[in-house]
Amino acid sequence: MTYEQLATLLGVSSVRCSRRNALYFLLMADTGLRPGEACAIQWPDFDLVGQTLQVERAVTDSGRIKEIKTGEARELDLTPRLVAALGALQAELEAEALLEGKDGVTPWVFATRAGTPPRPHRVAKTFKKVLKAAGLPHFRLYDMRHTYASHLIAQRADIAYVARQLGHAKMTTTLLFYGHWFPKGDRLHIEQMEKARSSAVRLNVPIVSDDAGLPLDHEGQTMDSWHHFGPKGESATPDALEVADLLGGPSRTRTVDPLIKSDPRGIATEAHGELNPEDSTIQD
Repeated sequence: MTYEQLATLLGVSSVRCSRRNALYFLLMADTGLRPGEACAIQWPDFDLVGQTLQVERAVTDSGRIKEIKTGEARELDLTPRLVAALGALQAELEAEALLEGKDGVTPWVFATRAGTPPRPHRVAKTFKKVLKAAGLPHFRLYDMRHTYASHLIAQRADIAYVARQLGHAKMTTTLLFYGHWFPKGDRLHIEQMEKARSSAVRLNVPIVSDDAGLPLDHEGQTMDSWHHFGPKGESATPDALEVADLLGGPSRTRTVDPLIKSDPRGIATEAHGELNPEDSTIQD
């Protein structure tokens, strides 16, 4: 759903549905829970102060309570409006129970008249009626979960966070279903990186010098001497023996090309460094 479609749905449900059904749709919109998980929420799962929700179980269409899909409970961050709505309903139910002389309220947030959790397929029927009343196109109840995911990604949420909120055991699952929603990169990232680098302050590193005033490296060597091949002189001409050693000695038996030197199979030729057509395992 678009932002406008979701707002329309929630607005109509708040008028046409019972308070608990309207809250159910708000819960689906602001948590991305699976329909069965939303049906199985209990009041002890809700942390008003921490603004979180513990997801531990799910309800099947047959009414059976089972563990959630990944088998591991997860903690969800809740939106402020959802925290306020859950807190208000909890306070109202507790006040009613106190007036009626009851020990407490039923643990199920969306309890039916029988005191049991609702079944997803029945909530889906109510959802279909709300869509029709709102003049919205066809959506499945499960599409509320997809809507939550796409809206969260549109706000540039980190993939790890999206996966945790949705209850995916692996981030690859999130990428498989929602990868096309993640914003594509552009040159703006490169420009921002350059801007950040150019605004950085250079570290004030002290330079150590020798008696002649030449800077020294961490090994105590003058930093301007590394590029000389041979002894320093007026012409800086490399010593003949050192040049010969670099090129493989007088007989030139030492391999010049480092690729050939490290290639015992002879994949590359000495003359041009070409690859053997039969070898296709080269990786960058």
